[in-house]
Amino acid sequence: MNKKIIYIALCVMAALVLLTSCGKTDKPKKVKVPDTLEGFNDKDVTVGVVDGYIFEDIAKRKLPKANIMHFSTREYAYKALATGAISGVLDDEPIIRAVTRGTDAVDAMDGYIEPADYAFVFPKNDKCDTIRERFDSYVELLANDGALNGLDEKWFGNKTTNKQSMDISKLPAINGTLELAFDGENIPFEYMSAGQVVGFEIDILYGFCQKYGYGLALNQVPFSDMLSGVESGTYDIGCGAVTITDERSEKFNFSRPCYTGGATICVRTDAVVSSDPDEARGLSGHFKKTFIEEDRYIMMIKGVLTTFLIVFVSVFVGNPLGYIFYILSRRSNIVVRGIVRVILWFVHVTPAIMIIMLLYYKYYRDLYIGGEIAAIVGFTLAFSDEIYRMVERYSGMIDDGEFEKNYRLWFSKSTEFFNTLMKHYGKEMITDFKNIVVRLIKATAVVGYIAVNDMTRTFDLIRQDSFEITLPLVTTMILYILIIVITTKLLDRVAMRRVKKMDI
Repeated sequence: MNKKIIYIALCVMAALVLLTSCGKTDKPKKVKVPDTLEGFNDKDVTVGVVDGYIFEDIAKRKLPKANIMHFSTREYAYKALATGAISGVLDDEPIIRAVTRGTDAVDAMDGYIEPADYAFVFPKNDKCDTIRERFDSYVELLANDGALNGLDEKWFGNKTTNKQSMDISKLPAINGTLELAFDGENIPFEYMSAGQVVGFEIDILYGFCQKYGYGLALNQVPFSDMLSGVESGTYDIGCGAVTITDERSEKFNFSRPCYTGGATICVRTDAVVSSDPDEARGLSGHFKKTFIEEDRYIMMIKGVLTTFLIVFVSVFVGNPLGYIFYILSRRSNIVVRGIVRVILWFVHVTPAIMIIMLLYYKYYRDLYIGGEIAAIVGFTLAFSDEIYRMVERYSGMIDDGEFEKNYRLWFSKSTEFFNTLMKHYGKEMITDFKNIVVRLIKATAVVGYIAVNDMTRTFDLIRQDSFEITLPLVTTMILYILIIVITTKLLDRVAMRRVKKMDI
C-alpha cells in the first residue's frame, strides 16, 4: 500500500483526536431545581420530555416559561437527569414510581402538573366495539372484587420478585386472536423482560382473554405507531399507559380507566447537581468509559461486520445485475425493456435509505436480521443501477460499428462485449467502479449499527455539553476513512493486474 496515503490517514486521525480532546474544561455547571411544581415554570429551568407522548403539550400549557429539552427515549431523558443536564423529567407519575423504585437518587415531585386516567385503546368499528364492551365489564369486575388493587400492589410496589406475567402465547384463542400493539417501554404498565412482554396491563389482558377465549398476537411498535395503527384498525387493541384525552377520543375508543394518576416531574433528590460528573476525565478516561464500560466496542465490531456483509453481497450481486439490466434494456422485447427501465428509473431517483426503509417496514421488520436483509436488497439495487449507467455511458463512447459487432456477439461470447469496453476504457471504468464502491461503503454506515446509533445518541445528548458525544462519532469517521483507503488500494491492485493481463 502507498506509504504516502497511510501517512496522510494517520495525520488525519491524529488531527481529529487532537480536536476532540480540546473540549471545554469549565467547572461543572449547576442547574436550578425548584422545590415545587409551580417553580418549574421558570426561564432558568430546563424540563426534559420524551417525544411521541403528550408531555411536550403539557409542558407548553402548564410550564410555558420553562425550557424544553427533547429526548427520543426515556433512557436518555433520565440519563440527562442523572448527569444534571436538566432540572427534571416530565413523565407519568406511575412511570416515575417504577424509575424511583430501589433508589434514593431521584424522586417524584408532590402532586400532579396535570391529572390523568390511563386506559386501553380500541378502533372505532363494530367488531372492536363488542370487544371493548366485554373488556370494560371485565375491568369493572376486577375493580369490584379488589383484584385491580392487587395488580397495582404487584406492579407498582417495591417488591421485585413478583414482577412476572403469564405466557400470552399459551392462550387458547377459542374465539379468535386479537392483534395487540404495544411499545414495550412503559414500565411497569407493559415492557419486555427476558424476551417476554410483562406488566400491569399485560396481566389485565391475559385475564380478559382467558375469560372470553381470545388469543393475542403481539406487535411491538413505537408508541406513535401503536396509536395510528389502532386508529386505522390495523390492531384490535393497544396499550402502554395511554392517557385519555379529548383529542385522542376523536380517533379511537378508550376502555374504562385502569389506572388513575397524572403527569408530574422527576428530580434529583439533591437540590443542585453538576452537569457531568465525568467532565474532568482525560482522553483515556473518556475512551475507557465510552468504549469499554459502555460496551461500545461491540457495537463498532458489529457495525464493521455488517458493513462488510452488505458491501460484499451488494458488489457480488449488484455488479453482474447491473450488466444484465443493461443487456435486457437493449436486447429484450419491448415489455421487458419497459419493465427494466421503470425499475432502474425508480431506483435511480429514490435515495437508497428510503428504499431500505420501505423494504424494512413493509417486509422484513419482524425478522431477526430484517434490517440487514433490507439493507442488502436496497444497496444491491442501488449498486446495480450505478453499474448499469456506467456501462451505458462507456458503451456509448465506442465506435458504432465495433460496438454493434461485439454487442451482437454477447450471447454467444459472454465476455466479448465487456472486454471491448475494458480494452477502450479500462482505466476509466476501474476508477468509476472504485468510486461507486467507496460511495457504497460510506452509505452503509447508516445501517451498520454505528452511525445511526451514535447520531441518535448525539441528538439526545448534544445539549448536555458532554465530551462523550463527539468521541464515538469521530472514531466512526476515522474507522470508515481507513476502510475506504484500504478498500480502494486493494481494488487498484486487483484492477491493475487485470489490465496488465489484457494488454498482454
